[in-house]
Amino acid sequence: MRAVARPVLILAGPTASGKSAAALALARERPVTVINADALQVYRDLAKLPDVTFMPFYLDGVAGLPQLNIADGMHPNAEGARIIERAMWERLEPLLDKSPGPARSGTK
Repeated sequence: MRAVARPVLILAGPTASGKSAAALALARERPVTVINADALQVYRDLAKLPDVTFMPFYLDGVAGLPQLNIADGMHPNAEGARIIERAMWERLEPLLDKSPGPARSGTK
């Protein structure tokens, strides 16, 4: 990969703050490449692909429940961790069962 020194402009902000409109306005005035990394659209598009599995929010059923968190109220206790583990395993086990093996990238 070759490094190319060029300016990069990143438009970041909360949902509905005008990032897309600003990027389009900029693209109309200058020769730029716009890369949209809108997470919601990415997830929407990925969800349409076959064999794509989304993990649940890992604290679902645990967050905000004092009996499932340690005293700081943010981190799960042993029972909370078991709930998280079960939820994750329900999604991971089927994937591991059909996996052809570890994925590799690069050479050799």
